[in-house]
Amino acid sequence: MRRAGFTIIELLVLILIALLIVAILLPSLGPKGSTSRQLKDATQLRGIHQAFVAWASSNDDKYPLPSAIDVDNFTVPELGRAKDTTANIMSVLTNEGFITVDLLVSPLENNNRIKVYENYEIENISGAVDPERALWDPKLAADFTSETGGNISYAHLIPDTLRLPMWSDTFKADEAILSIRGPEMRSVEHAEGEVTTHFATPTTRTTKFITRDSVEKNWWVGNVAYNDNHVEFLHRLYADNKPVGMPESNPRLKLPQDDGSTLDIHDVMFADEQAPEGKDAWREAYDANQFLGIFTTAGENREDFTAIWD
Repeated sequence: MRRAGFTIIELLVLILIALLIVAILLPSLGPKGSTSRQLKDATQLRGIHQAFVAWASSNDDKYPLPSAIDVDNFTVPELGRAKDTTANIMSVLTNEGFITVDLLVSPLENNNRIKVYENYEIENISGAVDPERALWDPKLAADFTSETGGNISYAHLIPDTLRLPMWSDTFKADEAILSIRGPEMRSVEHAEGEVTTHFATPTTRTTKFITRDSVEKNWWVGNVAYNDNHVEFLHRLYADNKPVGMPESNPRLKLPQDDGSTLDIHDVMFADEQAPEGKDAWREAYDANQFLGIFTTAGENREDFTAIWD
């Protein structure tokens, strides 16, 4: 009678199969500790968006615009909507106690020019136009391309005039408001329901935040916070409306066709897509496209904003 159990050969075969499975899966597991850091990054993004919502609850459902509060120009010398830069927006929330400076630097950060601003000033703000009456510390910086570096890892929706309806507590699940920053786009192509993106800088740091797979294939993966305060870990560059339990996403941009139907295309978060020449009927849809970045200059119109990338 044959004895129950494995022979040595069978055991060796099982070990070889197990090793093969590990070898296949290992590249996608990411650097050591990346999972815990990715979860912490998601928590920080949610916390920042909760600060946006808390601010909106006392400001007619609008997210923070420094230009709306520094009307006497006590804080920064820029006038009007030119105040609405990434650094000023985040500094307003910090000064009011909605967030802390450490929340602004991701645990996934890989740019040594982005560090926590340790000396935030609440009173007698030395970097302000009027230190005694300033409303936030303008030395909290976003420009990591500058000589002194920056203090913010996260991108946000551009708050120009066209996007102001989204720069508010709309509670819409398809409106991306914040994310770990992404790559600059050289071009975006749409064809047959698919989107193809080309990075301006193939060696961008933003493909190296989390997984080995994203590094090898030059993909962007990252956390995105939406206007209903849910945070999603995306393996794509567009943020669509994907209802819970549904396998397919619903592209955001709805382009009207001559027969009354719509052509649905994906809205790439880190590109300010423009309507093609001769497609004036599509302009309204394109004007509401999502564009997330870190902005060092601002104003009323898109051309007033300067986005920085790495």
